[in-house]
Amino acid sequence: MAKSQLRRLSRPLDSADELIASLNEAAAASPRAAAIVASALIEDTLRWCLCGFLIPKDAQAELSNEDHAAVFDDESAPLRTFHAKIIMGYGLGIYGKITRDNLKRIKNIRNIFAHSARIITFDTPEIAKECREFRYHFFAESDGSYPITER
Repeated sequence: MAKSQLRRLSRPLDSADELIASLNEAAAASPRAAAIVASALIEDTLRWCLCGFLIPKDAQAELSNEDHAAVFDDESAPLRTFHAKIIMGYGLGIYGKITRDNLKRIKNIRNIFAHSARIITFDTPEIAKECREFRYHFFAESDGSYPITER
């Protein structure tokens, strides 16, 4: 199989059916597979957020696969890695520090599962500690405003 054919398998999903199938696979899989598949779905989502922010809607339909590859897929593409996408989304103000830090944490956990030959689960102390560090926002005050409160 040619390299370009293999690379195509790592591109974002094409349909809601593929998304649902991937979510079902992650839910039923081992902790390692769940971490890798779920983080790939998050990275895909981040990619499409960046596309929507960087490229006007009327121009998106005109972009070819080569245009997307130049930004996201080629060996020297500036937004090829999960890390680069995280930094760019934060730099553009798409999300704040809490989300950036959570995305970095997801990337780091994914990398441990993907690159370690050890048996690792979400109960492994180091992984469990990282998961406990996730933060979230509280939104929607009773007056309808949306202040961000870090917890």
